[in-house]
Amino acid sequence: MARVLSGEYVWHRLGSTVEMEIQIPRLPKMYHGKIVKVGDRRIPLRPVQSLTNVVYRAPVLLAENRSEWRTSPIYAILAGNGADGFAGIRTDFRDLIRAARARKELMYVLPVGDVPLQEGGSWHGYVRLGYMKWVRLPMPAPLAIYNRIPTRRHEQELSALAARRAIEQRAIPMFNPRYFNKREIHAILQKAGLAHLLPHTALHLTKSDFTSMLQEYGSLYVKPSGGSVGHGIIRVDRQNTGWLVTVLKNNRSESATARHLEDAWRLVQRMRLPVSYIIQESVPRIDWQGRPCDFRILLQKRSGLWHVVGKGVRVSGQGAITTHVPNGGSIASARDVLRAHFGSHWKEIEERMDKSVERTAKAIDSFFDHACGEMSMDVGVTSSGSSWIFEANAKPMKFDEPDIRTRSLEGVLEYLRELSKVDEMSDRK
Repeated sequence: MARVLSGEYVWHRLGSTVEMEIQIPRLPKMYHGKIVKVGDRRIPLRPVQSLTNVVYRAPVLLAENRSEWRTSPIYAILAGNGADGFAGIRTDFRDLIRAARARKELMYVLPVGDVPLQEGGSWHGYVRLGYMKWVRLPMPAPLAIYNRIPTRRHEQELSALAARRAIEQRAIPMFNPRYFNKREIHAILQKAGLAHLLPHTALHLTKSDFTSMLQEYGSLYVKPSGGSVGHGIIRVDRQNTGWLVTVLKNNRSESATARHLEDAWRLVQRMRLPVSYIIQESVPRIDWQGRPCDFRILLQKRSGLWHVVGKGVRVSGQGAITTHVPNGGSIASARDVLRAHFGSHWKEIEERMDKSVERTAKAIDSFFDHACGEMSMDVGVTSSGSSWIFEANAKPMKFDEPDIRTRSLEGVLEYLRELSKVDEMSDRK
């Protein structure tokens, strides 16, 4: 039976450098100064002692078995390069580091520029010292990495591409692979026999498809194929006197009217971003308090199986064309919405929805060689109870529902542990 000790990593300044050691309460003298291999670093064991110039402390568990020591897992969050050290959603990073600390696991933020490209290079990462205060420290190499490079632009930078190659060459497991593309996801689901879950979609923005779909459905969305949070999305709706064309840019909506289809097409060309677009029918869906709503569903993978972690409802704001909360949307309870529309059958509708998104996640993950670990989906539900997949997101935004948020953080850490192939450690006596 391995002996488990509880202690702390301690980083302290020594002259112009920062040194790292492990301090253990009541450490037997025979272990004082013993060197423990932690990732690619060799770190000395010390008894608890007062040190000057301590920069950071983090809890750690050590297990001794036949004179060999191992520590609780070390993970990194891959971030973009940024002017203040790294780019990404810092509140998310803070929450993950805090959740890891509670498990006595070490997690740090790893900008792509700090991934050593050559074998033997030193690893560095960022930890949070306090409100808006982060510090860069020498770190052990991580056992597994959570990819949260924040934007498609950051993802395509040369430093990000080089960092990912270096991580792959070292055989360090990492999820998720990259941002999804709407056109690509559509093709994946069609090939997997799941096209019935998708709204009618034209994979290119052409005048002929735009005109024919608008005449058939009377309302449609024109979406950037690689967009996120609704930026650049356009909605076109039939009105008594013509067409209403609305675009969302930088969380603001702008509308204009057109008398004829030709005019609507010209407005779309004027409003669109200089990127590729798809066209998608606007599926009639259930509402909440008179406003359209979508279901935002978080899925995570454990032991190769996809599970729904939680779901919430996002309700369109007044005059909004999307349900994103930053764009004026609001939050409702998925259970309340389903009960209001389907009464005693609400659970059956929910179970069908869960099955649809789990099958969708499995198909997408298979295409990406099982390199995904989580994703979210935007799902519409019709009055008949059918589910439609509107979007699949490779890097889910934070869920505002506290219970989903807690489960999502734990799920990320559990999947990192699974990728790390380490056994559970406990300091319980």
